[in-house]
Amino acid sequence: MAMAQDAGPWKPGLRQKVPTSGGFDIDVFIPDAYAEQASRKFPVLFMHATDGRPQLDPFKGWANRNGMILVGVNGAQNGPNEPIVARQDAAIKFVEKELRLSGCLRFSMGMSGAAMMSWLLCLNHKDKHAGILMMGQSGFPELPPKHIAVAYIHGDQEPNLQWIEENVKRLKKAGNPLRRIVRPGGHIEGEHSDKEEMLTWMVTLERFTHPSRSPEEIKEAKESALKRIGGLDAIADAGARLAEAEQLYAIPGVEGWPEAKGLALAWYKAAMEKAAAMTDSISKHELLTEVSQSPRLKLVPSTESKTLAPLLADLRKDPAVKKEYDALQVLQKVAALEAQARLKRDWQQVLDGYTQVKTRYAGTRAADKAEEGIKRAKAGMEQR
Repeated sequence: MAMAQDAGPWKPGLRQKVPTSGGFDIDVFIPDAYAEQASRKFPVLFMHATDGRPQLDPFKGWANRNGMILVGVNGAQNGPNEPIVARQDAAIKFVEKELRLSGCLRFSMGMSGAAMMSWLLCLNHKDKHAGILMMGQSGFPELPPKHIAVAYIHGDQEPNLQWIEENVKRLKKAGNPLRRIVRPGGHIEGEHSDKEEMLTWMVTLERFTHPSRSPEEIKEAKESALKRIGGLDAIADAGARLAEAEQLYAIPGVEGWPEAKGLALAWYKAAMEKAAAMTDSISKHELLTEVSQSPRLKLVPSTESKTLAPLLADLRKDPAVKKEYDALQVLQKVAALEAQARLKRDWQQVLDGYTQVKTRYAGTRAADKAEEGIKRAKAGMEQR
């Protein structure tokens, strides 16, 4: 009760249509930790939607797990920028006055036009922002500062793909932390799990890298990460445990923490347990191949990792698995060429390589990935 009182009028939970100013309103979700940690300043996610009604409810569990305040900017839908910016500014002014907010760990997300508004919010508050989740859109020509993380989710047939590709290249060149998920489809926002994955990545990363973090936030970030590492064994589902370990590995330098010594083994055991439960040999081989090629494997005790090579060798006795493995090896070589492609002749070489994979290894998953590579190579050639 004392902790809840310390939280003031802002108790944990969802409050809708909270008036700000100018006749505007917002939805607000307060995580449980807000009452439990009465002096802490919390990171915040500003959410936008194309219809002006961002849905906070699906993200409440994620916000509780990550200690995030959620703010839905109501009415900030497709249309002229000026009234949207007015709603954003009113929302920010209100929550800064009412809530214990981090001075810099602030994020935004949206789909389509709402993604552009999320980018715009960042541009208008550069010094206080940390990351943007862009779904089905590219962002404005003006880039955010290089310490700000940007994540993209879109379909492989996205109408805005050309502009997304251009901004991705510019962000890479600028040095911004960047991730991307591409799903089959057109103007889509991906699965809910995709959104949570991207949000968790950028929040975790920025808690350890944002140049304006306070000493208290730096301390809290490590304490929170160590708590998550210590809680890995309690996650019963191997797939969820593996995903959590992967997210923890997004923390820069975590491999060198003495307190994180057991993370590699937890990651390895989760992968092996997940693989053991898989009935599809190709999927199992794909997962274990990724494990075998990861630099983290060197951190796993040899008494544990020695079981991996024989298991892979046995799987590759299956002709279908062997074909996938051979295709993957060629695909990875072409992907390495793509990463270095600059000139039109480079992109032609990449296009030829992906076309070879698609033709020679038709019917494989690698061939499907090669099809995506062909599209990227053609786009690369058109821009040269």
